[in-house]
Amino acid sequence: MFLKATFMKMLVILFLIIIVNVSCYGQTHIYLSDYGFYFVPNKCNDTLSRRVNDSTYIKLKLSNCRGQMTIQQFDKKGVLVLSGFYCSSLDTLKQYLAKYDLWGNLFKIEVQKYFQPLKDGVWIFYYDGQIERKEKYKKGILFKE
Repeated sequence: MFLKATFMKMLVILFLIIIVNVSCYGQTHIYLSDYGFYFVPNKCNDTLSRRVNDSTYIKLKLSNCRGQMTIQQFDKKGVLVLSGFYCSSLDTLKQYLAKYDLWGNLFKIEVQKYFQPLKDGVWIFYYDGQIERKEKYKKGILFKE
C-alpha cells in the first residue's frame, strides 16, 4: 500500500512538472514584419515598448502568445503617429536560422518557429496629432475604402 501511494505521488509530481514545462518553456518568437524584428514576450498578456529607430518607438499591448495585440507608434516627442490592432497568427511559421562561430564559420543550422500576427480592423495614421488617414484590414488584407 505504501509503495502504491508513493508511486501515485511521484506520478502527480511528474505530471505537474510536465505541465509547467509545456506552458512556460520554449516560448515562440513573434515577428512584426512591418518593423522587421522578432521578440519573445515574458508572458502572454503583457505590455512592451521598443525603440524602432532614432525617431520613433512603439508600445505593444499583447493579449496572447500568438501575437494578438494593439500597437501604438509615437514620434521622438511622444506624439501618437499610428494606432492599430494585430490578430493572432493563423499558424506557426518556420525559417532556417544559420549560426556562425567567432571566425565566421557556419557551425549549426536550426529551424526557428515563430508567429507573424496580421493587421486587423481599422488602423489610424496621425499627423501633428490629427487623423491623416485610416486603413481597414481583415486578417492581413487591406480593404479599399
